[in-house]
Amino acid sequence: MKLKRIVYACLLAAGCLNASAQATTATEDAFNAHWYVQAQGGAQYNVGEVKFGKLITPNVQLAGGYQFTPVWGLRLAVNGWQSKAGSNLTTGKYYWKWNYVAPMVDVNCDLTNWIGGYKKRLCSVGLLVGLGANIAFNNDEANDVNSQMRLDHGFPAGSDVAYLRLKWDDTKARFAGRAGAYLDFHVCPRVDLGIEVTANTLTDSYNSKKAGNWDWYINGLAGLRVTLGKLTKTV
Repeated sequence: MKLKRIVYACLLAAGCLNASAQATTATEDAFNAHWYVQAQGGAQYNVGEVKFGKLITPNVQLAGGYQFTPVWGLRLAVNGWQSKAGSNLTTGKYYWKWNYVAPMVDVNCDLTNWIGGYKKRLCSVGLLVGLGANIAFNNDEANDVNSQMRLDHGFPAGSDVAYLRLKWDDTKARFAGRAGAYLDFHVCPRVDLGIEVTANTLTDSYNSKKAGNWDWYINGLAGLRVTLGKLTKTV
């Protein structure tokens, strides 16, 4: 009788240990909301009428965000450096560049977790949309180019003829929006290497030319994302 009790006690203990191990394994994979920081660099193409390669400029972005769920997150990203535009006229091709900084608030959606559920993966794919401002400055080259265009077309230096009819001075802030996609590679629990492509749009005056539609620039970036805090939690 005592032997049976000992066997039953051992079986019961083994069952409890097994259940505890299974519960621990399950809770280790539970998603935990967390903060992250991100640094990226790459290039920008400001959509225009001249050859693609002539309108590429350097671009950088710093961001901080919060991942609320395995699918949805929010980030503040500050993008900027340089934009470039060009014009193809009968008298030649003209180019000018300027600087900008664009703080944007983005909503990101992890499609991989949305479709397949949350679990450890080598990579993930997602989409993002954002709204914010584009603060542009140092547009002196556009004014110089506009003066050169007048001279090349035979108008006197003091003429008020403007080929760049929306040229601007000083610092200009404009509403901006964007949409894009990203691909992240999970190299270790807290570090991701990723690429991101976004299409950004804002008012017609951004490149100083009057086209009758909104201006666009495309950013291609690659960089590092570091998670702050725990990725998983015990529930």
